[in-house]
Amino acid sequence: MSKAKAVTGAPSPIASQIRLGEWLATVRERHGFVQRDGAEFLKTDAQKLSRWERGMHPMPAHDFLALVVRYGAVEDLFKLLGTWERATRVGAGGAAAGGGEGGRRVG
Repeated sequence: MSKAKAVTGAPSPIASQIRLGEWLATVRERHGFVQRDGAEFLKTDAQKLSRWERGMHPMPAHDFLALVVRYGAVEDLFKLLGTWERATRVGAGGAAAGGGEGGRRVG
């Protein structure tokens, strides 16, 4: 287990990548879009979007946010972020909320 995971309880970057991809696929489907719609919007191919949604490759943040807006899922994203924020505060001893030891930003 990495030191960062032990201290913050945060998932690994790969696990986060997979979860975000799965979440994006779920909201895409819920809002009535298919992968081809997202790929055309980003001017890429559906295979690349599929790899992002399956967490095989990291998705650039600007593409992720553009699709969230395109899918009409901004409110869904805020709910997801609120869930993540509450989860990182639980049992973290306050380190997640303050950005470091004693509430001070570290680094």
